[in-house]
Amino acid sequence: MSEMVRIDKRSGNRFKATPRPMPEDFPKLAQGMNRYQLVKHYKTSDKAVARWATECGVTPRRTTNRPVPDDWEAMCAIHTGAELSRMFQADYKVIRRWIAETEIEPVPFDRKSIVPPKRKPDPFKQMGAPHKAIIRDKPRSIWDDAADVLRAERWAVYRCDEKGKADPKGRYWRAGMVILTPDDLLARADRYRRRAA
Repeated sequence: MSEMVRIDKRSGNRFKATPRPMPEDFPKLAQGMNRYQLVKHYKTSDKAVARWATECGVTPRRTTNRPVPDDWEAMCAIHTGAELSRMFQADYKVIRRWIAETEIEPVPFDRKSIVPPKRKPDPFKQMGAPHKAIIRDKPRSIWDDAADVLRAERWAVYRCDEKGKADPKGRYWRAGMVILTPDDLLARADRYRRRAA
């Protein structure tokens, strides 16, 4: 049996490690198990299982497909493919393979049978959103009218502080990227009104 040279990760020293010997029952179990099952059974690595298989000359079984359940026909008569996938905890590819092997189709999914839950009508959506002028609880001012004139010109106009941050109670107005005083707002709105006239 050959010796392997390894490096200790903690100290960095080289030491010789002997490979794990092949268990006595490996040749017998390798004939009925696949490599994944052998790794789990012996709690070792896949490399060790491959080395043992080479030493004894036995090829482990290939992974076998999941067999069709015994009650497949009875379950297909009352369940859809998605329901069968959940019940058997199987991927839908497995369900399709079972269908191809048995030539038994599950119940087709019928969208018309799904009844949506009843919802109460929303009067707000039926009537539509009220206009901003209806929602306002404060009387309109000359500055609000001037802001509407600029908004008609596709400007974003709103109250702000001296730094341009939105503030409903601010003493300044922001039109686009420009910060305006109330007098500047009125002057600019007058210019647009004269231009429109």
